[in-house]
Amino acid sequence: MYLNDRDPAGARLVSERIGAAVELLARRPIGRPTKMSGVFVKLIARTSYALTYSTSASELMVLRLIHQRRRNAPGGLPEEDEGP
Repeated sequence: MYLNDRDPAGARLVSERIGAAVELLARRPIGRPTKMSGVFVKLIARTSYALTYSTSASELMVLRLIHQRRRNAPGGLPEEDEGP
């Protein structure tokens, strides 16, 4: 809403990039694991947004779309897994 009110063309472009990212993830889930079991995060190229998602054998479930400025706010991005 905020972006659309200020820059409708920019909002359409961001929406297209989010849609393309979801389509890519549905074909090839390449996000990074988080500390939450089965939850992954993918930054969306050339936007200020990230998706959290989970997968099953037959579907991709987008859990949340988060603006980067909100990533540390309550309900923002789950912490990423730091690996072994």
